[in-house]
Amino acid sequence: MRFWRGIALGVGLSLAAFGAMPMIVSAVATVSTPAIQRDQPLVVAGFKRSVAAHPGAYIQLYNSGSDIVNLKGWTLKTNDVTHALWSNDSYILPKTHVVVSYIESVASASYRTLAPIGENVTSVVVEPIDGLDYRPTATALPVYSSTDNSYDVWQRRTITTGYSTAAAPFDKTGIKTPDQYASMNLYDDGFYVPPAAPSVQIVEVYPYGSDCSPHDPSVLCGDYVKLYNPTAAPADLSDYSLRTDSSSASRTASNTFPLDGVVVQPGGYETVWLTDGGDRISLTNSGGYVWLEDVYGTRTYDETMANYPSAGSSQQGFAWAMKDDGSWAWTGAPAPLGANEFPVVLAVETSVLTECPAGKYRNPETNRCRSIEEAVNALAVCSEGQYRNPDTNRCKSAVTLASASLTPCKEGQERNPATNRCRSIASAVAELIPCDEDYERNPATNRCRKSQPVVSPVSTVAAVPAGGNGSGSPWVVGIAAIGAIGYSVYEWRHEVTGAATSVLRRLKK
Repeated sequence: MRFWRGIALGVGLSLAAFGAMPMIVSAVATVSTPAIQRDQPLVVAGFKRSVAAHPGAYIQLYNSGSDIVNLKGWTLKTNDVTHALWSNDSYILPKTHVVVSYIESVASASYRTLAPIGENVTSVVVEPIDGLDYRPTATALPVYSSTDNSYDVWQRRTITTGYSTAAAPFDKTGIKTPDQYASMNLYDDGFYVPPAAPSVQIVEVYPYGSDCSPHDPSVLCGDYVKLYNPTAAPADLSDYSLRTDSSSASRTASNTFPLDGVVVQPGGYETVWLTDGGDRISLTNSGGYVWLEDVYGTRTYDETMANYPSAGSSQQGFAWAMKDDGSWAWTGAPAPLGANEFPVVLAVETSVLTECPAGKYRNPETNRCRSIEEAVNALAVCSEGQYRNPDTNRCKSAVTLASASLTPCKEGQERNPATNRCRSIASAVAELIPCDEDYERNPATNRCRKSQPVVSPVSTVAAVPAGGNGSGSPWVVGIAAIGAIGYSVYEWRHEVTGAATSVLRRLKK
Protein backbone atom coordinates (compact mmCIF):
# COMPACT_ATOMS: atom_id res chain seq x y z
CA MET A 1 0.00 0.00 0.00
CA ARG A 2 2.87 2.30 0.86
CA PHE A 3 4.34 1.47 -2.55
CA TRP A 4 1.37 2.80 -4.47
CA ARG A 5 1.20 5.87 -2.29
CA GLY A 6 4.83 6.56 -3.09
CA ILE A 7 4.18 6.18 -6.81
CA ALA A 8 1.25 8.57 -6.69
CA LEU A 9 3.23 11.12 -4.73
CA GLY A 10 6.12 10.93 -7.17
CA VAL A 11 3.83 11.42 -10.18
CA GLY A 12 2.13 14.35 -8.52
CA LEU A 13 5.41 16.06 -7.70
CA SER A 14 6.61 15.48 -11.24
CA LEU A 15 3.49 17.01 -12.78
CA ALA A 16 3.75 20.00 -10.45
CA ALA A 17 7.34 20.54 -11.41
CA PHE A 18 6.50 20.25 -15.14
CA GLY A 19 3.70 22.79 -14.82
CA ALA A 20 6.06 25.22 -13.20
CA MET A 21 8.56 24.98 -16.09
CA PRO A 22 8.29 27.51 -18.95
CA MET A 23 6.77 26.20 -22.27
CA ILE A 24 9.43 25.76 -25.02
CA VAL A 25 8.04 26.35 -28.56
CA SER A 26 9.95 25.45 -31.71
CA ALA A 27 10.87 28.53 -33.85
CA VAL A 28 11.11 26.77 -37.24
CA ALA A 29 10.37 29.27 -40.05
CA THR A 30 8.04 28.41 -42.92
CA VAL A 31 9.21 28.83 -46.50
CA SER A 32 7.50 28.56 -49.84
CA THR A 33 7.57 25.29 -51.71
CA PRO A 34 10.67 25.17 -53.91
CA ALA A 35 10.24 24.71 -57.62
CA ILE A 36 10.73 21.18 -58.76
CA GLN A 37 13.86 21.22 -60.86
CA ARG A 38 14.82 18.85 -63.62
CA ASP A 39 18.10 17.84 -65.13
CA GLN A 40 19.22 20.29 -67.74
CA PRO A 41 19.67 18.68 -71.19
CA LEU A 42 23.26 19.79 -71.90
CA VAL A 43 25.90 17.12 -71.49
CA VAL A 44 29.68 17.16 -71.98
CA ALA A 45 30.12 14.99 -75.07
CA GLY A 46 33.91 15.33 -75.28
CA PHE A 47 36.92 17.33 -74.13
CA LYS A 48 40.69 17.86 -74.47
CA ARG A 49 42.95 19.36 -71.83
CA SER A 50 45.97 21.47 -72.71
CA VAL A 51 49.16 19.70 -71.69
CA ALA A 52 52.79 20.68 -72.17
CA ALA A 53 53.46 18.18 -74.91
CA HIS A 54 50.21 18.79 -76.75
CA PRO A 55 48.73 22.28 -76.11
CA GLY A 56 45.22 23.29 -77.09
CA ALA A 57 41.94 22.49 -75.38
CA TYR A 58 38.17 22.38 -75.91
CA ILE A 59 34.88 21.22 -74.40
CA GLN A 60 32.12 19.79 -76.58
CA LEU A 61 28.49 20.28 -75.45
CA TYR A 62 25.45 18.38 -76.69
CA ASN A 63 21.70 19.14 -76.31
CA SER A 64 20.19 15.77 -75.48
CA GLY A 65 16.68 17.16 -74.98
CA SER A 66 13.80 17.71 -77.40
CA ASP A 67 13.56 21.51 -76.91
CA ILE A 68 15.75 24.33 -78.06
CA VAL A 69 17.96 25.78 -75.29
CA ASN A 70 18.96 29.43 -75.01
CA LEU A 71 22.31 29.74 -73.17
CA LYS A 72 21.81 33.43 -72.42
CA GLY A 73 22.83 33.84 -68.75
CA TRP A 74 24.30 30.34 -68.44
CA THR A 75 27.90 29.67 -67.34
CA LEU A 76 30.48 26.99 -68.15
CA LYS A 77 33.14 26.32 -65.53
CA THR A 78 36.07 23.93 -65.06
CA ASN A 79 36.88 23.46 -61.39
CA ASP A 80 36.39 27.08 -60.23
CA VAL A 81 37.37 28.84 -63.47
CA THR A 82 34.58 30.38 -65.56
CA HIS A 83 35.08 29.82 -69.27
CA ALA A 84 31.80 31.06 -70.71
CA LEU A 85 29.07 33.46 -69.63
CA TRP A 86 26.63 33.87 -72.46
CA SER A 87 25.19 37.41 -72.44
CA ASN A 88 23.36 37.23 -75.77
CA ASP A 89 20.83 34.82 -77.21
CA SER A 90 22.72 31.62 -78.00
CA TYR A 91 20.37 28.82 -79.02
CA ILE A 92 21.35 25.16 -79.18
CA LEU A 93 18.92 23.08 -81.19
CA PRO A 94 17.85 19.64 -79.97
CA LYS A 95 20.33 16.82 -80.77
CA THR A 96 23.09 19.18 -81.90
CA HIS A 97 26.64 20.00 -80.71
CA VAL A 98 28.61 23.18 -80.05
CA VAL A 99 32.31 23.46 -79.20
CA VAL A 100 33.86 25.85 -76.68
CA SER A 101 37.49 26.26 -77.73
CA TYR A 102 40.46 27.62 -75.79
CA ILE A 103 41.63 30.47 -78.04
CA GLU A 104 42.25 28.98 -81.52
CA SER A 105 42.53 25.33 -80.55
CA VAL A 106 39.53 24.55 -82.78
CA ALA A 107 39.43 27.00 -85.67
CA SER A 108 35.71 26.60 -86.47
CA ALA A 109 34.45 26.42 -82.88
CA SER A 110 31.18 28.18 -82.07
CA TYR A 111 32.60 29.80 -78.94
CA ARG A 112 36.13 30.78 -77.84
CA THR A 113 37.38 31.21 -74.28
CA LEU A 114 40.53 32.88 -72.98
CA ALA A 115 40.58 30.84 -69.78
CA PRO A 116 42.95 27.87 -70.09
CA ILE A 117 41.71 24.32 -69.63
CA GLY A 118 44.77 22.78 -68.08
CA GLU A 119 45.84 19.28 -67.15
CA ASN A 120 44.63 19.74 -63.59
CA VAL A 121 40.95 20.12 -64.62
CA THR A 122 38.82 17.35 -63.11
CA SER A 123 35.30 18.77 -63.34
CA VAL A 124 33.09 20.60 -65.83
CA VAL A 125 30.02 22.44 -64.48
CA VAL A 126 27.17 23.64 -66.73
CA GLU A 127 25.04 26.02 -64.67
CA PRO A 128 21.67 27.36 -65.92
CA ILE A 129 20.50 30.93 -65.48
CA ASP A 130 18.91 31.80 -62.14
CA GLY A 131 15.17 31.19 -62.05
CA LEU A 132 15.07 28.34 -64.54
CA ASP A 133 13.80 24.96 -63.43
CA TYR A 134 17.07 23.18 -64.32
CA ARG A 135 19.61 21.74 -61.90
CA PRO A 136 23.29 22.62 -62.35
CA THR A 137 25.19 19.66 -63.76
CA ALA A 138 28.75 18.70 -62.77
CA THR A 139 30.61 16.22 -64.94
CA ALA A 140 33.64 14.47 -63.45
CA LEU A 141 36.64 14.07 -65.82
CA PRO A 142 39.23 11.31 -65.68
CA VAL A 143 42.55 12.29 -64.10
CA TYR A 144 45.31 13.26 -66.52
CA SER A 145 48.20 10.81 -66.79
CA SER A 146 51.56 12.41 -67.58
CA THR A 147 53.07 9.08 -68.53
CA ASP A 148 50.59 8.38 -71.32
CA ASN A 149 52.20 10.81 -73.76
CA SER A 150 48.90 11.12 -75.67
CA TYR A 151 46.89 14.12 -76.77
CA ASP A 152 44.55 13.59 -73.81
CA VAL A 153 41.44 13.52 -76.04
CA TRP A 154 38.29 12.00 -74.46
CA GLN A 155 34.86 11.18 -75.94
CA ARG A 156 31.66 10.23 -74.18
CA ARG A 157 30.64 6.68 -74.93
CA THR A 158 27.65 6.22 -77.24
CA ILE A 159 24.84 3.72 -76.79
CA THR A 160 21.76 2.86 -78.86
CA THR A 161 19.70 5.64 -77.28
CA GLY A 162 22.40 8.33 -77.46
CA TYR A 163 25.25 9.16 -75.11
CA SER A 164 26.03 7.08 -72.06
CA THR A 165 24.96 8.36 -68.65
CA ALA A 166 27.18 6.01 -66.68
CA ALA A 167 29.30 7.24 -63.78
CA ALA A 168 32.46 7.00 -65.90
CA PRO A 169 31.20 7.49 -69.45
CA PHE A 170 34.41 8.78 -71.13
CA ASP A 171 36.79 6.77 -73.28
CA LYS A 172 40.24 7.92 -74.29
CA THR A 173 40.68 8.13 -78.05
CA GLY A 174 44.37 7.15 -77.94
CA ILE A 175 45.43 9.84 -80.43
CA LYS A 176 49.19 10.25 -80.21
CA THR A 177 50.27 11.82 -83.51
CA PRO A 178 49.46 15.16 -85.17
CA ASP A 179 47.98 13.37 -88.19
CA GLN A 180 45.60 11.40 -86.02
CA TYR A 181 44.55 14.56 -84.22
CA ALA A 182 44.00 16.49 -87.47
CA SER A 183 41.78 13.75 -88.89
CA MET A 184 39.61 13.52 -85.78
CA ASN A 185 35.88 14.19 -86.34
CA LEU A 186 34.66 16.87 -83.94
CA TYR A 187 31.00 17.82 -84.30
CA ASP A 188 29.99 21.47 -84.02
CA ASP A 189 26.58 22.40 -85.48
CA GLY A 190 26.82 26.00 -84.32
CA PHE A 191 24.28 28.11 -82.49
CA TYR A 192 20.85 28.43 -84.03
CA VAL A 193 20.13 31.79 -85.69
CA PRO A 194 16.42 32.60 -86.40
CA PRO A 195 15.72 33.20 -90.10
CA ALA A 196 14.96 36.61 -91.56
CA ALA A 197 11.37 37.81 -91.82
CA PRO A 198 9.36 35.78 -94.33
CA SER A 199 8.33 37.35 -97.63
CA VAL A 200 4.67 36.28 -97.32
CA GLN A 201 1.86 38.21 -95.66
CA ILE A 202 -1.43 37.25 -94.02
CA VAL A 203 -4.29 38.53 -96.20
CA GLU A 204 -7.43 36.74 -94.97
CA VAL A 205 -8.73 35.37 -91.66
CA TYR A 206 -11.82 33.16 -91.49
CA PRO A 207 -12.66 32.94 -87.76
CA TYR A 208 -16.26 31.63 -87.77
CA GLY A 209 -16.78 28.70 -90.11
CA SER A 210 -20.09 27.94 -91.76
CA ASP A 211 -22.53 25.53 -90.12
CA CYS A 212 -21.98 22.27 -92.00
CA SER A 213 -22.60 18.58 -91.69
CA PRO A 214 -19.92 16.83 -89.59
CA HIS A 215 -18.97 14.86 -92.70
CA ASP A 216 -18.62 17.90 -94.97
CA PRO A 217 -14.91 18.21 -95.97
CA SER A 218 -15.20 21.79 -97.26
CA VAL A 219 -12.58 24.28 -96.07
CA LEU A 220 -15.41 26.72 -95.31
CA CYS A 221 -16.79 24.41 -92.62
CA GLY A 222 -13.92 25.38 -90.31
CA ASP A 223 -11.55 28.25 -89.63
CA TYR A 224 -8.55 29.16 -91.77
CA VAL A 225 -5.79 31.73 -92.34
CA LYS A 226 -4.62 32.59 -95.86
CA LEU A 227 -1.08 33.63 -96.84
CA TYR A 228 0.01 35.49 -99.98
CA ASN A 229 3.44 35.80 -101.62
CA PRO A 230 3.72 39.25 -103.29
CA THR A 231 7.32 38.73 -104.43
CA ALA A 232 8.78 37.30 -107.65
CA ALA A 233 10.54 34.39 -105.90
CA PRO A 234 9.14 31.26 -104.21
CA ALA A 235 8.81 31.50 -100.42
CA ASP A 236 9.89 28.38 -98.49
CA LEU A 237 8.17 28.46 -95.10
CA SER A 238 9.75 25.32 -93.62
CA ASP A 239 11.53 27.39 -90.95
CA TYR A 240 8.33 29.14 -89.80
CA SER A 241 5.13 28.49 -87.88
CA LEU A 242 1.72 30.15 -87.97
CA ARG A 243 0.71 31.33 -84.50
CA THR A 244 -2.58 32.48 -83.03
CA ASP A 245 -3.43 33.75 -79.56
CA SER A 246 -6.17 31.13 -79.22
CA SER A 247 -6.31 28.89 -76.15
CA SER A 248 -3.10 30.13 -74.52
CA ALA A 249 -0.42 32.80 -74.76
CA SER A 250 2.18 30.00 -74.73
CA ARG A 251 2.89 27.74 -77.67
CA THR A 252 0.54 24.77 -77.75
CA ALA A 253 -0.53 22.25 -80.34
CA SER A 254 -3.84 24.10 -80.73
CA ASN A 255 -2.34 27.52 -81.51
CA THR A 256 0.96 26.70 -83.24
CA PHE A 257 0.98 25.29 -86.77
CA PRO A 258 4.40 24.47 -88.30
CA LEU A 259 4.70 25.19 -92.01
CA ASP A 260 7.28 22.53 -92.79
CA GLY A 261 7.36 21.79 -96.51
CA VAL A 262 5.09 24.70 -97.46
CA VAL A 263 6.33 26.67 -100.47
CA VAL A 264 4.26 29.60 -101.74
CA GLN A 265 4.89 30.44 -105.39
CA PRO A 266 5.25 34.05 -106.63
CA GLY A 267 1.83 35.72 -106.57
CA GLY A 268 0.38 32.55 -105.06
CA TYR A 269 -1.70 31.74 -101.99
CA GLU A 270 -1.49 29.14 -99.23
CA THR A 271 -4.35 28.41 -96.84
CA VAL A 272 -3.63 26.96 -93.38
CA TRP A 273 -6.69 25.14 -92.10
CA LEU A 274 -5.38 21.83 -90.69
CA THR A 275 -3.01 20.95 -87.83
CA ASP A 276 -0.15 18.47 -88.15
CA GLY A 277 -2.54 15.84 -86.82
CA GLY A 278 -5.08 16.52 -89.57
CA ASP A 279 -7.61 18.30 -87.35
CA ARG A 280 -9.17 21.63 -88.29
CA ILE A 281 -7.54 24.66 -86.70
CA SER A 282 -9.67 26.74 -84.36
CA LEU A 283 -9.67 30.54 -83.99
CA THR A 284 -11.45 32.51 -81.29
CA ASN A 285 -14.69 34.14 -82.53
CA SER A 286 -14.24 37.06 -80.14
CA GLY A 287 -11.35 38.49 -82.15
CA GLY A 288 -7.60 38.13 -81.81
CA TYR A 289 -4.26 38.06 -83.58
CA VAL A 290 -2.49 35.79 -86.06
CA TRP A 291 1.17 36.06 -87.02
CA LEU A 292 4.26 34.15 -88.17
CA GLU A 293 7.25 33.21 -86.04
CA ASP A 294 10.25 30.93 -86.49
CA VAL A 295 9.58 27.24 -86.07
CA TYR A 296 11.11 27.21 -82.57
CA GLY A 297 9.29 30.30 -81.36
CA THR A 298 12.47 32.27 -80.67
CA ARG A 299 11.47 35.21 -82.86
CA THR A 300 8.11 36.82 -83.65
CA TYR A 301 7.71 38.67 -86.95
CA ASP A 302 5.49 41.59 -86.02
CA GLU A 303 5.35 42.79 -89.62
CA THR A 304 3.22 39.72 -90.45
CA MET A 305 0.76 40.20 -87.57
CA ALA A 306 -2.93 40.70 -88.40
CA ASN A 307 -5.66 41.66 -85.96
CA TYR A 308 -9.22 40.50 -86.70
CA PRO A 309 -12.35 41.83 -84.91
CA SER A 310 -15.00 39.87 -83.08
CA ALA A 311 -17.14 37.71 -85.37
CA GLY A 312 -20.70 37.51 -84.09
CA SER A 313 -23.54 35.47 -85.52
CA SER A 314 -23.92 38.02 -88.34
CA GLN A 315 -20.33 37.29 -89.44
CA GLN A 316 -20.61 33.50 -89.51
CA GLY A 317 -19.32 32.40 -92.88
CA PHE A 318 -17.67 35.80 -93.46
CA ALA A 319 -13.94 36.45 -93.85
CA TRP A 320 -11.88 39.37 -92.57
CA ALA A 321 -9.84 40.17 -95.66
CA MET A 322 -7.31 42.69 -96.93
CA LYS A 323 -8.28 44.95 -99.84
CA ASP A 324 -5.96 46.09 -102.64
CA ASP A 325 -5.29 49.37 -100.84
CA GLY A 326 -4.15 47.57 -97.68
CA SER A 327 -7.32 48.21 -95.66
CA TRP A 328 -9.36 45.36 -94.12
CA ALA A 329 -13.08 44.62 -94.26
CA TRP A 330 -15.60 41.79 -93.85
CA THR A 331 -16.56 39.98 -97.03
CA GLY A 332 -19.41 37.57 -97.56
CA ALA A 333 -17.41 35.78 -100.29
CA PRO A 334 -14.51 34.00 -98.52
CA ALA A 335 -11.90 32.76 -101.02
CA PRO A 336 -9.57 30.16 -99.46
CA LEU A 337 -8.13 29.10 -102.82
CA GLY A 338 -7.38 32.43 -104.50
CA ALA A 339 -7.48 36.21 -104.45
CA ASN A 340 -9.75 37.99 -102.00
CA GLU A 341 -13.23 38.80 -103.27
CA PHE A 342 -15.46 41.73 -102.35
CA PRO A 343 -18.84 41.49 -104.16
CA VAL A 344 -20.17 44.78 -105.54
CA VAL A 345 -23.14 46.16 -103.61
CA LEU A 346 -25.94 46.76 -106.13
CA ALA A 347 -27.81 49.39 -104.11
CA VAL A 348 -27.19 52.87 -105.58
CA GLU A 349 -26.60 55.67 -103.13
CA THR A 350 -28.41 58.76 -104.49
CA SER A 351 -26.27 61.01 -102.32
CA VAL A 352 -23.32 60.47 -104.62
CA LEU A 353 -25.27 61.17 -107.85
CA THR A 354 -24.71 64.44 -109.66
CA GLU A 355 -27.44 67.08 -109.51
CA CYS A 356 -29.91 67.18 -112.41
CA PRO A 357 -29.83 70.22 -114.75
CA ALA A 358 -32.35 73.06 -114.43
CA GLY A 359 -35.86 72.09 -115.54
CA LYS A 360 -35.29 68.42 -114.67
CA TYR A 361 -35.71 66.18 -111.62
CA ARG A 362 -34.41 62.70 -110.61
CA ASN A 363 -36.82 59.84 -111.19
CA PRO A 364 -36.80 57.84 -107.91
CA GLU A 365 -37.46 54.59 -109.77
CA THR A 366 -34.65 54.84 -112.34
CA ASN A 367 -32.30 57.43 -110.74
CA ARG A 368 -32.25 59.19 -114.12
CA CYS A 369 -32.88 62.89 -114.76
CA ARG A 370 -36.30 63.61 -116.30
CA SER A 371 -37.87 66.80 -117.66
CA ILE A 372 -40.38 68.36 -115.24
CA GLU A 373 -42.58 69.42 -118.17
CA GLU A 374 -42.81 65.84 -119.39
CA ALA A 375 -43.79 64.66 -115.94
CA VAL A 376 -46.48 67.36 -115.57
CA ASN A 377 -47.94 66.66 -119.03
CA ALA A 378 -48.21 63.01 -118.18
CA LEU A 379 -50.36 63.79 -115.16
CA ALA A 380 -54.17 63.90 -115.24
CA VAL A 381 -55.87 67.32 -115.42
CA CYS A 382 -56.88 68.71 -112.02
CA SER A 383 -60.57 69.17 -111.22
CA GLU A 384 -62.33 72.52 -111.60
CA GLY A 385 -61.35 74.95 -108.85
CA GLN A 386 -57.98 73.24 -108.34
CA TYR A 387 -54.46 73.82 -109.62
CA ARG A 388 -51.23 71.65 -109.73
CA ASN A 389 -48.54 72.40 -107.13
CA PRO A 390 -45.20 72.66 -109.04
CA ASP A 391 -43.24 71.30 -106.05
CA THR A 392 -45.29 68.16 -105.41
CA ASN A 393 -47.20 67.74 -108.71
CA ARG A 394 -50.36 67.27 -106.65
CA CYS A 395 -53.74 69.00 -107.22
CA LYS A 396 -54.62 71.67 -104.67
CA SER A 397 -57.77 73.79 -104.13
CA ALA A 398 -57.38 77.33 -105.48
CA VAL A 399 -59.96 78.71 -103.00
CA THR A 400 -58.13 77.16 -100.07
CA LEU A 401 -54.85 78.62 -101.27
CA ALA A 402 -56.39 82.10 -101.79
CA SER A 403 -58.19 82.20 -98.47
CA ALA A 404 -55.21 80.85 -96.61
CA SER A 405 -52.66 83.25 -98.06
CA LEU A 406 -54.64 86.55 -98.78
CA THR A 407 -55.00 89.27 -96.17
CA PRO A 408 -58.40 90.95 -95.59
CA CYS A 409 -59.17 94.11 -97.65
CA LYS A 410 -59.29 97.51 -95.97
CA GLU A 411 -62.48 99.40 -95.11
CA GLY A 412 -64.19 100.71 -98.23
CA GLN A 413 -62.64 97.94 -100.37
CA GLU A 414 -63.71 94.58 -101.65
CA ARG A 415 -61.96 91.50 -103.17
CA ASN A 416 -62.10 91.28 -106.98
CA PRO A 417 -63.18 87.65 -107.65
CA ALA A 418 -61.33 87.64 -110.98
CA THR A 419 -57.91 88.75 -109.67
CA ASN A 420 -58.15 88.20 -105.88
CA ARG A 421 -56.94 91.78 -105.44
CA CYS A 422 -58.54 94.45 -103.23
CA ARG A 423 -60.34 97.30 -105.04
CA SER A 424 -62.43 100.33 -104.10
CA ILE A 425 -66.16 99.72 -103.88
CA ALA A 426 -66.73 103.00 -105.76
CA SER A 427 -64.56 101.87 -108.65
CA ALA A 428 -66.34 98.52 -108.62
CA VAL A 429 -69.69 100.36 -108.98
CA ALA A 430 -68.38 102.30 -111.94
CA GLU A 431 -67.56 99.05 -113.63
CA LEU A 432 -71.05 97.55 -113.07
CA ILE A 433 -73.61 97.27 -115.89
CA PRO A 434 -76.33 100.00 -115.72
CA CYS A 435 -79.61 98.92 -114.14
CA ASP A 436 -82.78 98.57 -116.25
CA GLU A 437 -85.35 101.33 -116.61
CA ASP A 438 -87.38 101.99 -113.44
CA TYR A 439 -84.49 100.34 -111.41
CA GLU A 440 -81.75 101.91 -109.42
CA ARG A 441 -78.49 100.63 -107.78
CA ASN A 442 -78.48 100.10 -104.09
CA PRO A 443 -75.31 101.84 -102.81
CA ALA A 444 -74.93 99.35 -99.97
CA THR A 445 -75.13 96.10 -102.00
CA ASN A 446 -74.39 97.26 -105.59
CA ARG A 447 -77.53 95.40 -106.68
CA CYS A 448 -80.30 96.77 -108.86
CA ARG A 449 -83.60 97.49 -107.12
CA LYS A 450 -86.91 98.97 -108.24
CA SER A 451 -86.88 102.72 -108.13
CA GLN A 452 -88.64 104.14 -105.08
CA PRO A 453 -90.85 107.36 -105.14
CA VAL A 454 -89.26 110.31 -103.47
CA VAL A 455 -91.43 111.52 -100.52
CA SER A 456 -90.87 114.91 -99.01
CA PRO A 457 -92.43 115.03 -95.53
CA VAL A 458 -91.96 118.81 -95.29
CA SER A 459 -94.02 119.64 -98.39
CA THR A 460 -96.78 117.16 -97.33
CA VAL A 461 -97.14 118.70 -93.97
CA ALA A 462 -97.06 122.19 -95.42
CA ALA A 463 -99.89 121.38 -97.85
CA VAL A 464 -102.30 120.60 -95.06
CA PRO A 465 -104.10 123.64 -93.72
CA ALA A 466 -104.33 123.80 -89.96
CA GLY A 467 -107.71 122.79 -88.70
CA GLY A 468 -109.11 122.18 -92.27
CA ASN A 469 -111.45 119.34 -93.32
CA GLY A 470 -110.26 118.96 -96.95
CA SER A 471 -107.27 117.06 -98.30
CA GLY A 472 -105.18 118.27 -95.42
CA SER A 473 -107.44 116.66 -92.85
CA PRO A 474 -105.92 114.46 -90.09
CA TRP A 475 -106.85 111.19 -91.72
CA VAL A 476 -104.88 112.18 -94.83
CA VAL A 477 -101.89 112.90 -92.65
CA GLY A 478 -102.28 109.46 -91.00
CA ILE A 479 -102.32 107.69 -94.35
CA ALA A 480 -99.13 109.48 -95.36
CA ALA A 481 -97.48 108.54 -92.08
CA ILE A 482 -98.41 104.89 -92.48
CA GLY A 483 -96.91 104.90 -95.99
CA ALA A 484 -93.66 106.43 -94.70
CA ILE A 485 -93.39 103.76 -91.98
CA GLY A 486 -93.98 100.98 -94.53
CA TYR A 487 -91.32 102.38 -96.81
CA SER A 488 -88.90 102.52 -93.89
CA VAL A 489 -89.56 98.89 -93.04
CA TYR A 490 -89.04 97.98 -96.70
CA GLU A 491 -85.71 99.81 -96.81
CA TRP A 492 -84.62 98.26 -93.48
CA ARG A 493 -85.31 94.75 -94.83
CA HIS A 494 -82.93 95.37 -97.77
CA GLU A 495 -80.22 96.72 -95.44
CA VAL A 496 -80.43 93.67 -93.18
CA THR A 497 -80.42 91.27 -96.14
CA GLY A 498 -77.42 93.06 -97.75
CA ALA A 499 -75.42 93.00 -94.51
CA ALA A 500 -76.07 89.27 -94.00
CA THR A 501 -75.08 88.52 -97.58
CA SER A 502 -71.83 90.47 -97.18
CA VAL A 503 -70.91 88.52 -94.01
CA LEU A 504 -71.56 85.16 -95.66
CA ARG A 505 -69.39 86.12 -98.63
CA ARG A 506 -66.51 87.00 -96.36
CA LEU A 507 -66.81 83.72 -94.43
CA LYS A 508 -66.81 81.68 -97.63
CA LYS A 509 -63.66 83.43 -98.81
